[in-house]
Amino acid sequence: MFRISGNSMIEAGIYDDDVVVVDRDTRPVEGHIVIAIVDSGFVCRQLARRQGGMMLEARNRHLHYEPTSAEGIEIWGVVRSSVRDFRR
Repeated sequence: MFRISGNSMIEAGIYDDDVVVVDRDTRPVEGHIVIAIVDSGFVCRQLARRQGGMMLEARNRHLHYEPTSAEGIEIWGVVRSSVRDFRR
């Protein structure tokens, strides 16, 4: 499990402070939402195939997040589900 910090994936239904269940044994493929290690920190992004290869892309059209090349990036795991606490 992994707690999300930020709003980069709200269009995928993943919000700040949600908890995601991460499968570390599944090989990530295009379209998967993943937890990746970028610049020594964890990010939640969707894998997308673009010209030049695989990219890590945010899913929030209201905020600008620069896509990141997945080349050489460690994919920590594939997100399988999310849990939201409505008591906040």
